[in-house]
Amino acid sequence: MATYATLNDAIHYEIITPLGEWAHRFNINAIAERLIYWHHDINADGNINLNRSGFRVRTNVDFWKLVEANAL
Repeated sequence: MATYATLNDAIHYEIITPLGEWAHRFNINAIAERLIYWHHDINADGNINLNRSGFRVRTNVDFWKLVEANAL
C-alpha cells in the first residue's frame, strides 16, 4: 500500500492518473474525500512514526463505483 507525503500526490497518482484524459469529467475533490485518508503509523511505544505516516487509499471503497457516482 502506497503512502504519500502530500494530499496532492495521492490525488494525482490514485485518482487523476487512472482517469487520464477524462479526469476533468469527475468531481476529483469529492472522490478524494471518500477515497483518501491520513494514516498515522504508531510504533510499539505508542509514538507516531512521522516518516511512515501519510495519505493512503481506503481499501474498502470501490474506486470505479465512487468515480461513477461523482461524474459531473
